[in-house]
Amino acid sequence: MINQIQGSAREATNSVKRNSDEARRSADTAQQLAQFLDMISAAIDQIADMTQQIASATEEQSAVATEIKNNIDTVQLNSDKAVTLADQNQEISDTLNQLTSQLATLARQFRN
Repeated sequence: MINQIQGSAREATNSVKRNSDEARRSADTAQQLAQFLDMISAAIDQIADMTQQIASATEEQSAVATEIKNNIDTVQLNSDKAVTLADQNQEISDTLNQLTSQLATLARQFRN
């Protein structure tokens, strides 16, 4: 009977030791898991920051593109006006040439 009690006591001691070892391993695993989760959380925060930076840069590029488009539109409008003025200058020049020719003819007639 004493042997049986001693055997049971050894078995209980071994069982407690095994459970203690298992609990230690579980605690270590939980600690590693917590570290991995912290790393994942930090990576997510970094990605969120980079996403915000990209969004800001995209907004800035959009504003610059809009400004460039407006400037191109202004250049186009001014170019159209320049062409119109050049056409008007050509017409005025043609008219002046005609008037100069007529004046020369009249001057010749007056001299004669």
